[in-house]
Amino acid sequence: VQLAKLVSTVPGGEDWLYELKYDGYRILAYLEGNNTQLITRNGNDATNRFQDIAYSLTDWAAGRAMVLDGEMVITDAEGKTDFQALQNYIRNPKGKNLTYIVFDLLALDGADLRGHRLIDRKETLEALMKDSPKDLCYSQHIRGNGKESLLAACKANLEGIVGKKADSVYSGTRNGDWIKLKCGTRQEFVIGGYSLSDKKTRGVSSLLLGVYEGKELIYVGRAGTGLTVRSMKELEGKFESIKRKTTPFKQTPESRKNEKITWLEPELVAEIKFVEWTSDNLLRQASFKGLRTDKEPRDIKKENVDDKTQSDEKSKEEQSPAKDLEGPMKAKVDSIIIDGIKITSPDKVIFDDP
Repeated sequence: VQLAKLVSTVPGGEDWLYELKYDGYRILAYLEGNNTQLITRNGNDATNRFQDIAYSLTDWAAGRAMVLDGEMVITDAEGKTDFQALQNYIRNPKGKNLTYIVFDLLALDGADLRGHRLIDRKETLEALMKDSPKDLCYSQHIRGNGKESLLAACKANLEGIVGKKADSVYSGTRNGDWIKLKCGTRQEFVIGGYSLSDKKTRGVSSLLLGVYEGKELIYVGRAGTGLTVRSMKELEGKFESIKRKTTPFKQTPESRKNEKITWLEPELVAEIKFVEWTSDNLLRQASFKGLRTDKEPRDIKKENVDDKTQSDEKSKEEQSPAKDLEGPMKAKVDSIIIDGIKITSPDKVIFDDP
């Protein structure tokens, strides 16, 4: 799949398309005849897990063959994507607002479209999805205006935005044609151990986290918040079969006073929200958001900001650091839908007309 590089500056000009960054599972959908298969980014079959969407895709496609790229999400009462709710749906797939947001068309009726320009693929996709059911959503984009798009997303407490070069082909790599700009600091980490709470009614107290450097797992800190009673008990159950006697980390983390650490095989990936990296390359104020079954532990590396992909481009407007974005939001609207997801409440000011 095509992957996005993390950057800290918003490139200017009309060469970039901007979409919302969603908090869900990346899913490729393969449709042919009366068959639909849903595949995660690491190649696992998720068709049974999201069977309602598979049925909806099959009915909508009406026998046409195509390959779609998108994100499986659950929306909350405000219309924002909710990763924890998606995790809950996977455990109990009932009564949730499951939506497949489609942002790319890779093949259609036997024709491979990956070598076509992104803007052309999206135009074809938008026309195809004009009358799609409500659980299948086309990912709208804004051309240019990256600063305003990021500001709007952050003001609405969303994940951030993804920028894509309008003329890019789908290379299936992380080559800088797609970039991501985050409103907060969040990424995936490998769980290498845990400690238990001293309270009898609670389970896991903190998770010991790491990232891979080559073949070695490097300890990067702990996550002790964000763990509900339910999630702690659930994690404890998953840990039972992957316990080990020795640390999986290159260097053994120090134990805290009166603490007993249980080491784990590095087989589980957690999504973690945190404030920043310290000078010692440790996480500060890390909070557990959920498990990521769609990502392979060996693929988890420290996400370093890479702005080199923009450095040689001639922008039509000055680049701005994401953390410094500020300014008035002038367009007052009754409500606004971006990429099919409601991100504002009525009368909230969002962003300038493009």
